Amino acid sequence: MNASTKAKLAELQKSALAHAQKARTIAEKAEAEGRNFTAAEKAAYDEAMATGKSELDQINTIKADANIHDQAKALAEQLDGPGVRPMDGFGDGSPAAPAKRRGLPFTRKSGAAALAKSIAGTMATSGGGQKALAPSGTVVTGIPMGPEAPVVLADPGATLLDALGIVPGAPTYRYLRQITRTNNAAVVAVGETKPTSTMGLEEIEGKLRIVAHLSEGIHEYWLRDSASLNQFVEGELLQGLLRAIENEVVNGDGTGEHFTGLAHVSGAQVQAFAVDSLTTIRKAITKLEVAGHAAGLITVHPTDWEALELSRTTGDGQLELVDSPVDRAARRLWGVQVVPSVAVTTGTAIVLDTAAVAVRTDDQVETRWDTSGAQFEKNETRARVETRANLDVYQPMGVVLADLTA
Repeated sequence: MNASTKAKLAELQKSALAHAQKARTIAEKAEAEGRNFTAAEKAAYDEAMATGKSELDQINTIKADANIHDQAKALAEQLDGPGVRPMDGFGDGSPAAPAKRRGLPFTRKSGAAALAKSIAGTMATSGGGQKALAPSGTVVTGIPMGPEAPVVLADPGATLLDALGIVPGAPTYRYLRQITRTNNAAVVAVGETKPTSTMGLEEIEGKLRIVAHLSEGIHEYWLRDSASLNQFVEGELLQGLLRAIENEVVNGDGTGEHFTGLAHVSGAQVQAFAVDSLTTIRKAITKLEVAGHAAGLITVHPTDWEALELSRTTGDGQLELVDSPVDRAARRLWGVQVVPSVAVTTGTAIVLDTAAVAVRTDDQVETRWDTSGAQFEKNETRARVETRANLDVYQPMGVVLADLTA
C-alpha cells in the first residue's frame, strides 16, 4: 500500500470515527433525558450516520483493492514473473484473480470490518426505538447501488437485478401505483371548462421481506488452514441470496412472506402467441408503447434466448443472425436489452418498462458466523447471510407477459 493510499485511509478513518462520535453523543443525550430525538437531532443523527457509512464503504473498497494488488505483486516476485496473476483455489491461501463484478453488487466483509464493528459498537439506541447496535459476531455492509458499481446492460454477464432500479427503504413503507391512465388534454375555447384527465393512482403499503440462508457446518480447522475459505463460503451464500431475490422478483406469488413478482402483477398486460417468438415479443413491445411506456428490458429463460438466437429463415434454413432483429453480441432483440434468467418460466417472455418497477432493499447484507450450541461441540461453524427486499410495481401496464408457446 503506497503512502498516498495510507494517508487517504487515515483521513477516512478519522472522519468516520468523528461522525460516529457525533451520532453517539446525540443518541446518549436523548437517552439520558428519557426522550426521543427532536427533529433537529434526528436530522443531525441521520446525516452523521449516512456520512460515516459512506466513508466506511470507501475504506472497504480501498483496502480490498490494495490487498489484491499487494498479494498479486508478492506472488509475482516469488515466481520471478512480473505480472503473474494470483492462483485460484484455497491451497496457498491466496485469493483468485479478481473477476469482473457480476450480479447485484453486494459488498463483502473486508479488512475494514473491524472499524465497521467499532463504530457500530459506539451506538446504543436511536430515538423512536430504532435499533442501532449490530449483534456481536455480525458484519453489516452496505449495498452500493448507484454510480459506485455500475453494470452495463450490454455485458452478457448482467443479471435481471442489475437491469432493474434499486431503491433503499425502511422496513415498512408506502408508495403510489398507477393502475389506469386517461389523458383528456384537448384544445379549449376561451371561457370553456377544461377537460379532466385521470391519473388512476392508489396507495400501496409495502414491507421488506427477509431473504436468508445458512451454510452447512464447516470445521474450524478448515478455515484456519485455508485463508480464503471464508471468502468462498460467503461468496457462495451471497450468490445464492441473489438468485433467491431474482426468483422472487419474477415468480413470487404474494402469499405469506413472498414478493408479488412480475409473473403475478395484477393489471399487467398479456400478449398471446403470434406466429413465432420474434413476432410475439415485437407485439408485446407495441402493447407497451400503446400504453405510453418504452420497452427497456426483455427477460426470458436461457433456452428461449438460445432459440431466438438460432432463429432461421423459412425455406433455405440459413441463420437469421445477420439480418434478423437479434443482436447476439449485445444481447438485444428489436433494439431492446435482453437479460436471460433461469427464474423465468420457459415459453414465457417478460417485456417491461424498467421505470415501471424497482427492487426495494434495506441497503444492507448481514453476514454472521456462529459457533454456538451443537456447532461448538463439533468444532464447526456456520455462516448466515441475509437481507431484506421486495418488489415495487409503480405502473402494472408497464409490464407485458408474453406467451412464446405455439
